Amino acid sequence: MTLKRKIKNTGLLLSIFSLLGVNSMNIFAEQTVSNWAQAPFSAMQQKQLIPKSLEKDENFQGEITREEFAELVTTYYLQLKPEPIQGEGIFDDTVNPLVQLAGRLGIVNGTGEGKFSPNDKLTREQASTMFARAEKMVNNNLETTTENSFNDKTKISSWANEGVSTMNKQGIIKGYPDGSFKPQSEMSKEQAIVVTARMAKKNGVLDFEEKQEDTQSDSIEEYANKYGYKIHSSDKYITVVDKNGEDLMSIERKPKECIYTFGAEQISKNRDQSYEFVNLYAKIDEFDKLKNSVDTYIDNKESGVKTIDIDGIKVSMYSTSYGLILTIDNSITKSN
Repeated sequence: MTLKRKIKNTGLLLSIFSLLGVNSMNIFAEQTVSNWAQAPFSAMQQKQLIPKSLEKDENFQGEITREEFAELVTTYYLQLKPEPIQGEGIFDDTVNPLVQLAGRLGIVNGTGEGKFSPNDKLTREQASTMFARAEKMVNNNLETTTENSFNDKTKISSWANEGVSTMNKQGIIKGYPDGSFKPQSEMSKEQAIVVTARMAKKNGVLDFEEKQEDTQSDSIEEYANKYGYKIHSSDKYITVVDKNGEDLMSIERKPKECIYTFGAEQISKNRDQSYEFVNLYAKIDEFDKLKNSVDTYIDNKESGVKTIDIDGIKVSMYSTSYGLILTIDNSITKSN
């Protein structure tokens, strides 16, 4: 496969920022939901099953809190088992009536001494256990199991094994493309919404067709885990964020060309990490040739526009006061 064919339909604008937090930016003007999550997410929105604590969130790839999770699952539960929301308060660190109801129902437990810890995050195995409790209350005939085929099943806590295995058998909770479950990873908001949507679909509340998450998403996640980054993506943008919440790299998806803008600090200190991310996303066969050409341009401190041809693809480099702009024109058809 040629370079041209490999990068077709991979339009990008990549802005790579200093790891020191310099020149950071916020691109989230719209809600950010991954492609694979959009169909169930839209179905949940239309049915008004996304609680108010989440409905105006800008980034659904962030970790869900215990309070948000309790609201989400209880809102779904009430669609099938209506009952009064108001009642006895059992947690003393929240006044949220849906959280209190979830506690009274036994969907969620406290964290000790009458506390719920509403702002704490949930791991995937913790969330799976709570999902299973809710599903058992909706479906008295739910068949439970402790068997699963995840390649990291030995990492699943003993108390969570039934919840994870049962919900996986039901097709409600799935693993990653590499066969893992990642039980100790924190559950994202969109993952929790998608799982709730699958439960709602199974019980006749929703109807939608779900897309599969591709293996590229898993590769990007592995990259993020490797360097302690987080990846946020939508139809329009992908952004890499460090542990302090500072934007490091941003990609704007464009249909006709790939435009990479490398910040000076990123190029001088983290060039390999930058290239690794670009290569993972663009999947270019001749990436080494491209990288070497860019390295030469940078290391020789060249200036002005330099245009080269790599396997019939026009690549332009232009040095600016900010850093380097690299444009790959993928609208050119390679001659036979």
